Amino acid sequence: MTASGGRPAAGPVGKYSIGGGWGHVFARALACCAALVSAARPAWSQDSKPAMAYLSKVFDDAKRTRKVLPVLRATGDRSLLPVFIAFSRSRDRNMRLFATSSLAELGGPGVAEALQERLWRDPAMAIRAEALLRLLAMEAISDKQLVEALKISDEVVQSLAARAMIRRGRGGAGAEALRKLAGSADLTTACMARLSLLGVGYEKHKAELNRIVKDSKTPDLVLGLLMGQIRGEKIVAAGELAMWLARSQRPVPIRIKAYRAVCDVCPGGCSILHKAIGESKSTVLRVYLVRAIASCKDGNSQIKALAAGKGVVGVLARFELARIRRGAGATEAVDQALAMGHPIVVDYVLGRARKDVATNAQSSGYYTSALLKFIRSVDDNTTEMGGSHIRAATATTILTELGTPEAISGLKKILAGRYGAITRAVAAGLLRSKSRVSCDLARPLLKSPYQELAVDGALILGRFSDKGAGAQLSQIVRRSKSHRPEIVAMASWYLLKMSGQGGPAAKALAKKIK
Repeated sequence: MTASGGRPAAGPVGKYSIGGGWGHVFARALACCAALVSAARPAWSQDSKPAMAYLSKVFDDAKRTRKVLPVLRATGDRSLLPVFIAFSRSRDRNMRLFATSSLAELGGPGVAEALQERLWRDPAMAIRAEALLRLLAMEAISDKQLVEALKISDEVVQSLAARAMIRRGRGGAGAEALRKLAGSADLTTACMARLSLLGVGYEKHKAELNRIVKDSKTPDLVLGLLMGQIRGEKIVAAGELAMWLARSQRPVPIRIKAYRAVCDVCPGGCSILHKAIGESKSTVLRVYLVRAIASCKDGNSQIKALAAGKGVVGVLARFELARIRRGAGATEAVDQALAMGHPIVVDYVLGRARKDVATNAQSSGYYTSALLKFIRSVDDNTTEMGGSHIRAATATTILTELGTPEAISGLKKILAGRYGAITRAVAAGLLRSKSRVSCDLARPLLKSPYQELAVDGALILGRFSDKGAGAQLSQIVRRSKSHRPEIVAMASWYLLKMSGQGGPAAKALAKKIK
């Protein structure tokens, strides 16, 4: 006898059970099964239960799921892998595509296998191509598998596999596939196939590529992809094409890509870029050319020559030389560059600072005072966060990763000051930090009378499972209607992690995904 839903009917087991005298055995078996089921279910704590309930409800609503999934990915938490693996198998094509890219971003055990599954089984060719692209970047696909990928009936997948085989020195099957793809009706596919063939000596494709590059109707997107391909595959034979495009009247972003290709594959590339700086009136182009030269192994002599000049180029060239020497002069050079105030120049300095700190934080302390000064210089009396505030947030993240006493002390003073756009920018920068020193900076924010800062403080601490944020995170979940779903989702996940329930929660949520 069973009740509705197929469960055993209520009532004593024995006199009225199956098998008469075997009733007690059957009863014990049922009890054991119940115990096993109970043990398999996570014992949610007082804090984790509402957090799990919220996320479960979100995952029942496709629209809300699309909102929160990017912020869960942004946590970088590999405990969420079961969720993203499940989404990579979802019925929703867009969810599968997002999850496929997310898996590669998160990394960890099982990612390569999940991407392999998408490559060989997904019904959407765009997802197969994404999976192959990610597997190539991870170096998690064999030569034999690339040969098999050539048999997939999608030109993008075939192109990626064939070009990868060329780069690995297995030109036979790869070249054969590219020759077929060169005749594709899709302009991008045909051009990239021809360019790869040109790179391995098939000169006959040069004339057609030259015509396409010079055609005013060729989309900028296609030209940008070709310039990136020249750099990635080191196609020296395409240097003249890159040179022509660099000197053309195309938009500056395309010309920058072309000049970078010139720098990588043309003899005397740095000298060519140096000359272009003198000839150009575009500040954006000149700044990017300075960076391209500074990134070249043989660009030091050109940077020294540029450092004798005035204006933006001279300031950045002197900054590049100071980065090598470090010391007090480097601090002054950073300060002078940031004082230029041009967004492109500020982005340049912040990009270099991030790289230097990641490479050698102990020798990058010269950035500290200049970055703190820059943060304090942005508009504090505004309710809208603009580009300068985003850059101040980036500077904050860099300073936390630098982690010097001067950097941390300076940020503490800013956060302890008057509430305004600057303190909000600094809090935003702490949210993106991967350094635990951000916890010391965020802890006082929990007591802030300004809800935005208190919430930021809780999320910063929650990322590192700091239990001091538990009460604030719980309050966010309880008052979920007062916050954006993305914030409540993050707070819920951090509460689950803090209670040691991250793993079981991820598995339970994964089971809800269809």
